[in-house]
Amino acid sequence: MANIPVGTKGEQKVLVTSEIAIDFVGMDGARVLATPHMIGYMERTCRDTVLPLLDPGYDTVGTHVNVAHLAAAPMGMMVTFRAEVIGVKERRVEFELPPQPINIVYPTSRLLSAKVRTFIDLAVETADWKFG
Repeated sequence: MANIPVGTKGEQKVLVTSEIAIDFVGMDGARVLATPHMIGYMERTCRDTVLPLLDPGYDTVGTHVNVAHLAAAPMGMMVTFRAEVIGVKERRVEFELPPQPINIVYPTSRLLSAKVRTFIDLAVETADWKFG
């Protein structure tokens, strides 16, 4: 049986490209990281975090996912996926994938389009902002 310590951490960086961005909206400017790919990278990060600790010939498989995809990652953006082992019970490993920071930069001295204003309002409403 593998020894997987609680607190083991891993990280993976992924560049959002056309291969992992949505393409059903029909607008190039709206191409962002697709949720199924995001979940896949989250699972891969968890797997890669513990794989070196497993006995030869063993691997992992995800069995439970609870995800909210609250912010867009446009093509060209580098996305960081982080995983931390928070529990181990027999053959089951529980991970926490901490939410990643999002930066919204916009000119305050100009009028914003309705779409940008709606996005900013949604981000402020749904995010757990910590200032200072």
